[in-house]
Amino acid sequence: MAPGLYVYHCPPMVAQHITNGMYGMILVEPEGGLSKVDHEFYVMQGELYTAQKHGS
Repeated sequence: MAPGLYVYHCPPMVAQHITNGMYGMILVEPEGGLSKVDHEFYVMQGELYTAQKHGS
């Protein structure tokens, strides 16, 4: 796999699982690793927009 920060989710009901928070991130470091740092933070935000009234 190519180095990078990826989002994962589970199939086959992708939209339903993402709506229920069943997703996350995985970091694939390059060969030899990344530069050393004091702290690492990975922040992910999810939002869902629908045409329906809130709570319906």
